[in-house]
Amino acid sequence: MDKVKYLVWLLGIILWNYSAPDAKPIYDVGMAILLKHMFDFSRILQ
Repeated sequence: MDKVKYLVWLLGIILWNYSAPDAKPIYDVGMAILLKHMFDFSRILQ
């Protein structure tokens, strides 16, 4: 299950980087953190 979550997170980061190529690096970091916390929230809600 953790591998699936990691792959979804990685795919989200890749999609973000290709959809917003002119974003500042701090936004890339922010999006990575946001996507990571989405999985934390889903675990809490279970």
